[in-house]
Amino acid sequence: METNPKVIIVGACTAGLMLAAQLLRFGVHPLIIDGKTNHNTAKLLYLNSKSLEVYQQMRIAEQALANGKKISFLNLNQKGKPLANLPFGDFGVDKTQFPFIHILDQNTNNQLLINYLTTHCCPIYWDTDLVNIEKDTDGVKIIVNHRGEIKTWYCTYLIDGDSSVRRLLNIEFNGATSPKKYYIADFKLTNFNIQKGANFYISKKDFVAIFPLKTENTFRVTGKIPKQIAAKKNITFVDVQPHIQLIINKNLDIEKCTEFFTYQLQHKIASNYSIDNCFFIGHAAHTLSPTSNIGINTSLQNAYNLGWKLAGVLNQQLHPKILKSYAIERIPVAKKMLKTADRAFTFLASQNVFIMALRYFALKHLINWFSINKKLSAKLFNTVSYTGINYRNSKINLHLSTSTKIKAGDRVPYLPIFDEKTKQQTNLHNWCSGNSFVLLILGYLTPPNLFSLAKWIKTNYNLTFNYLPATTANKNIFDAFEIVTGERKMIVIRPDLHISLISDVVDTTILDNYLRNVLGMIK
Repeated sequence: METNPKVIIVGACTAGLMLAAQLLRFGVHPLIIDGKTNHNTAKLLYLNSKSLEVYQQMRIAEQALANGKKISFLNLNQKGKPLANLPFGDFGVDKTQFPFIHILDQNTNNQLLINYLTTHCCPIYWDTDLVNIEKDTDGVKIIVNHRGEIKTWYCTYLIDGDSSVRRLLNIEFNGATSPKKYYIADFKLTNFNIQKGANFYISKKDFVAIFPLKTENTFRVTGKIPKQIAAKKNITFVDVQPHIQLIINKNLDIEKCTEFFTYQLQHKIASNYSIDNCFFIGHAAHTLSPTSNIGINTSLQNAYNLGWKLAGVLNQQLHPKILKSYAIERIPVAKKMLKTADRAFTFLASQNVFIMALRYFALKHLINWFSINKKLSAKLFNTVSYTGINYRNSKINLHLSTSTKIKAGDRVPYLPIFDEKTKQQTNLHNWCSGNSFVLLILGYLTPPNLFSLAKWIKTNYNLTFNYLPATTANKNIFDAFEIVTGERKMIVIRPDLHISLISDVVDTTILDNYLRNVLGMIK
């Protein structure tokens, strides 16, 4: 057992496993500890488009897809009858390789990540509790209880995924816990009588959501515990089944209920995402509704954002100051998601007379409005899929361009591209995906200038160099970046497929200044 690793991750949760996987991509071997004896959890997980894009980079997207259920339609029902249909999958066909919501059991998802860690020889120490933390001049000293034996370990960076570190360091966790109780249940139907896709059933006072699972005729249902049984102890599925059947206006021919638990809605966020050499991800950073799965996908993106930065520092490729950008970039995202979740649940679960009336009578028209209004449907897809998240206000990104559609900080657009070198069709994500920063030059360069630039890069920085001259086959790329005939652009793409620099001038002085002084890349 290694007692002096560079990174220790507390919590073998979804976020902790993802961070470990990201560090391994860049050659950093972390150590993971968890007080539990295994990773079993009953929570549902849906992976949105942005999370699936991360899995694609890790080359495990196909495994995730094979073990889950793709959902492209959201159905609204009232009194048991179809009221409106939202073809969610149609909204993002030109924005991502994964224009849908993917239902995946969290146990299966976590096992997928554990298999990735095992393949790369990364250990997880179960039954290991964090007891205390002591700051050290070179990092962090932690005291752990490993199966009854007290041990002292040292690390350069300590990552908190299960809130243990946050509590020991007394970091504020601001927000609220709703007094209302909700339930989640898995069941198998004897006879299939539910529409394909995700189904939302509304009544004047309540709602129920039913999601299909991978196993045939198996579903997950979630909703609010009715008032008449909310005070009861040890509520079971038998207690809520009549309420569910009343709202969906159907008898459920249930073969068996395999999972059932209740919870209170929590929307909380840590006052900061880091202190000295300790960083917070997952539930240690924020708590969001398990029903909406906003929290889990946000947690995955936290780990994705922190992973390449931490690895860059440990591999002595990036200055440690870049770690400050983790909180700067991710806290605004979490706050926005908190507001989104609050508004959604207020609308769905509120007992306010006006909101109940609006929910019951106007939701159909609202969904139809989304279906026919391209701007609204695009905004909805960008929000749910996370493809619309940008870091334009981050200090490590720099926009030196007149372009207004795509700016530094934006996610690289998902666009088809013809590779002039290999003579094959691909997409911009695959073309620029890898374990390093990518320098992308769009527009014509003379052979001597091209050779000189490639030599300068190889001599000075660890960058992948991609060059795309203007051709008819790639006119869509040049149109998207607003490049007219005779112009060129210099673009730097981060390992997380966000653009960090756009310059209308291809110049090594500008590039060197950005990489060294703004990004903090070490020559």
